[in-house]
Amino acid sequence: MSASQYDVMAPISPERMEQIISRQKSYESTRYRLAPDVKRIWFYLTAPYSCIAYICEIDHITPMESRFSCTLKSIWRMRKSVELREMKERYGIKVAPRGLVYVPTCIVDAHPWRDQQCLWTLERNPRTTVPIASSKPTLKRKLTRSVEEADLMDGVHHKLLKVHHAPQLTQTFSDDKMDVDP
Repeated sequence: MSASQYDVMAPISPERMEQIISRQKSYESTRYRLAPDVKRIWFYLTAPYSCIAYICEIDHITPMESRFSCTLKSIWRMRKSVELREMKERYGIKVAPRGLVYVPTCIVDAHPWRDQQCLWTLERNPRTTVPIASSKPTLKRKLTRSVEEADLMDGVHHKLLKVHHAPQLTQTFSDDKMDVDP
């Protein structure tokens, strides 16, 4: 099994992935030195998702004190996530990635990154983009409907985008009042 010299796979928690999707984080840091040829990071979402769900284009790699940092140029959501079971059965990967590994060319060929759904990019004219939901407060009814529509999409990773960009509704301890967190 040969590996792509331009694509690496890295495990990431769903919480950290939410920060990247919402642009709270515009870089990714790693303790591993990336080769200068690396152009993309394929993110493997850890449990409970256990799948490759997002691809990020990276710009340049900057050495830090004990880590390396790279600027994220764009984030692409895979139209069909690659689950761990499929990685093992179809692509010959024996275990879930625990660190940085090169992506096998068979995965890169089966899931071309430019055919995926672009969530955001720094480019002026991206090929395919998904509108990001506004951050203004909405009714709980509307939030519930958005999540239900998202459930019709393939995979489980889509819930990160829909739920994160909608306002967080939390119930207070006094009466039946609701607070809306921006």
